[in-house]
Amino acid sequence: MAEEKDPAMHGGTPLKTTPNIPMFPGGLEIGEEEKQAVLEVLDHKYLFRYYGPADHPSKVAEAML
Repeated sequence: MAEEKDPAMHGGTPLKTTPNIPMFPGGLEIGEEEKQAVLEVLDHKYLFRYYGPADHPSKVAEAML
């Protein structure tokens, strides 16, 4: 028989009663628009914030305009 001081995994009362949220819940919000933006960055090989190929502006620079 479990005692009150036993952890839940040994039959005691759980301390946490709410369900766990998924790890990295922001990932659940990634849709087609975000996927396309990431693919565009990868396709143009502009992976860094301040420098990259001269023929394509950085997404950060575009967002600042």
